Amino acid sequence: MLDLLDHLGLREAAFVGHDLGGPWAFEVADRAPRRINGLVVLNTSAYAEPMQPPWKARIVGGPLGPLMLHARGSRPGKSLVHRFFADFTHTGKALDRDITTGHWLPLHEGGIHAFRAFAVELDAMMGEFSRYAAALRRLRVPATVIWGTEDPVLRAQKLVPRFSADLRIPDKDIHLLDQASHFLQEDRPDDVAALIAAFVHERVPQAADRPRHSVSPRAGAAAGNGYGSAP
Repeated sequence: MLDLLDHLGLREAAFVGHDLGGPWAFEVADRAPRRINGLVVLNTSAYAEPMQPPWKARIVGGPLGPLMLHARGSRPGKSLVHRFFADFTHTGKALDRDITTGHWLPLHEGGIHAFRAFAVELDAMMGEFSRYAAALRRLRVPATVIWGTEDPVLRAQKLVPRFSADLRIPDKDIHLLDQASHFLQEDRPDDVAALIAAFVHERVPQAADRPRHSVSPRAGAAAGNGYGSAP
């Protein structure tokens, strides 16, 4: 992530972390907090205690994982991918199949390695959560939480208070979205996009407002989703 920021000529960025994208942002918060000038937290975790990974993730990380992923990447597997995402959205099985096709295509085109690596390394990643939580307590940047309240795994009542306390987030910057589950950006895309845009434009210091660093003269935004997308 830091190399990518350097390559893009970004001295600092506002990070948006959802699911696995959260730990990516938290790793930067621990290693190079001066590279972060704002943080948006969406249905992710830095706390091992209240988190129980779904059993499907455990299977993907096991010996049958590659076979399972190859099956999901096949054309008949499109229905399996649709069912998986339906389990983690408010819309459920009525979820637009054009949306799940976008998630299915990387598997169909052979991109199973990142998903498999995530499942295999899940326990190791959770072992870093105490370090990430400590990094968030040290971080001194504007932050906001946007959370789908129907998430069956990352429950708002357990995780939102911890993030808001560690990041010292005022109530006005905590947004709990009903009719939204884990993939809240699929359930309420316009609301999520509007909240992120408003936070970045209104709360994140612009380049002229921050002390200059030795990396680059520019500032920008970075995002990570459940697959750990690069900014």
